Amino acid sequence: MKKIVLLLLLTLFAYSESIDNYLVDLNIDNSGRINAVEEIDYNFGNTEHHGIYRDIPLNNTDIKNIRVLQNGMQASYTTSRLRDGSNEYERIKIGNANSYVTGLVNYKISYTIDGYIVRNSGDKNKIIVDLIGTGWRVPIRNVVAKVNLPSNIANSAKIKVYRGAFGSTDELKFKKQGRVVVIKTANLAPHEGITISLTFDKTLIKADKNPDEILHEKFWDKPIYYIFILPIIALFIYFGKKFNILGDNSSIPVKYRAPKDLTLLEAGLLKDNFVDFEELKPAILELANLGFIKMNNKYGELYLERTSKSSNSLQKDQKLLLDEIFGEKNEISANDIKITDSFFNNIKDIVHSAMISKGFFNSSIRRARDSFVFLAILITLVSIGVFLYYILKESGGMEFIYPFLFMTAFVGVGTYMLINSLRSRDFMGMIFSIIWIGISILFMYNVIYSKELLIAIAIIIAIAAIGIYFIYKNMNTLSFKGIIAKRNLLGLKEFIAKAEKDKIAFFLKEDKEYLNKLLPYAMLFGLNKHWLKLYKELDTPLPSWYEGDFSTFDVVDFDLNHYEPSISSSPSIDSSDFGSFGDFGGGGIGGGGGDSW
Repeated sequence: MKKIVLLLLLTLFAYSESIDNYLVDLNIDNSGRINAVEEIDYNFGNTEHHGIYRDIPLNNTDIKNIRVLQNGMQASYTTSRLRDGSNEYERIKIGNANSYVTGLVNYKISYTIDGYIVRNSGDKNKIIVDLIGTGWRVPIRNVVAKVNLPSNIANSAKIKVYRGAFGSTDELKFKKQGRVVVIKTANLAPHEGITISLTFDKTLIKADKNPDEILHEKFWDKPIYYIFILPIIALFIYFGKKFNILGDNSSIPVKYRAPKDLTLLEAGLLKDNFVDFEELKPAILELANLGFIKMNNKYGELYLERTSKSSNSLQKDQKLLLDEIFGEKNEISANDIKITDSFFNNIKDIVHSAMISKGFFNSSIRRARDSFVFLAILITLVSIGVFLYYILKESGGMEFIYPFLFMTAFVGVGTYMLINSLRSRDFMGMIFSIIWIGISILFMYNVIYSKELLIAIAIIIAIAAIGIYFIYKNMNTLSFKGIIAKRNLLGLKEFIAKAEKDKIAFFLKEDKEYLNKLLPYAMLFGLNKHWLKLYKELDTPLPSWYEGDFSTFDVVDFDLNHYEPSISSSPSIDSSDFGSFGDFGGGGIGGGGGDSW
């Protein structure tokens, strides 16, 4: 039995992945820039893989001049930037998705590290480099590292080498031959690394400027910051007054009957200045009340049947909706009704035009909204641009201005798309816009490394976004006729919300169709559930257009399908693969890790 267990263990060991040899050759020049060459003998065993990937933490540095060889030949590879929390990585993915490797493969990776390398450390300066990062998931059998020191610190730098997991203070012995530090060790476990620390006098190599400190000045104390917000506020005040965003504060008279001169969708536009997708459902019930549709519950599924009644008497939006539902069919399941974006946008245009021609609106509210959003985004972007120019010029970070302004424009485009998606109730458009804005902001953070500046810009954007949303939602071009009609419509909503049974019973004596006529409006106001209950509570017959009983009548409150494309999610990054900057084992310049793929 022991022999069998031992044999199994030996078999598993033989087939496990490892790095048999890891050679590192680092050259640090007198400015602190690092040229690195890594030679990795990666043993895949008998398991097929495409290759390996190498993740190098950036820590406010930049990785340049990447070259990769595989078994002495030019290798196929891609590079990408990854972020895990506040940590950013350069990923070098080596291999071909269409081919596989097994056994022992030699990889030679060379690159240059530039940027924030020489750092302040009290009264000294310091360079910390991870020769082997703690991100490798496989054991490393043998390590040889050579570090060529800058000539101006070669004889005076205090050198320490650490081995172990991230944060380890276990020192490792090394040899120094002139300017070259030689480090040899063996059998690194997964997620163990080697770090070298060089401490020297500040006069020997000047410390690099910290990008964080460049932009961390107290610009909050500068009055000019608040001046940049004033143009945005001024625009909001102008549009708010011009389009009466505070609305009509007059008293609302209670109304008991549906408006006669409005279609259901026109009433929906009057209600809140929008034609909403969900308002198509009560509009379908309105067509049933008018005798153009019958509904039948078959085995728990609602079917709609088009009657033979001529549609010539219908208004344009009603006829368009009727034709869109059925097409060439006479009967359709409610689940099979597909409302396309092109149709929905078309019917919104028709309803808006009809409300202007009927005198309820003075002008197109959609054009007014579009003009407002365009101006608001433009003024916001200009304000942010001028603010950035001032702050970056003051703090000495002007090299960031152009990429940052470019991505600010991208945020503006994403914001405009988001507002359009909100306007059309396009859920997938909202998701895409949010992803667009998020990627833009992520890039902005990668450019400037300053949370404070991003917060300052985010405050401007938040003020603009809140103002745009509030004014966009409430601005209107109602005429006096429209204001009166809206009061009456809100009075009907108040009556339906209270649903006083004695009054409803009184109106039922005058008109047996009273509940039916107000059912689409109850649905329009989101009050349909308790209105449907009134049929049974008041012992009122179900509508003639519905075939079924009380137990199934609630199926008329069906879900309407909005036909739109789907998107897929992106994979996440495994944060356990990476480290962060530190003084001891792991977390220095370079380092990181990798794995097979």
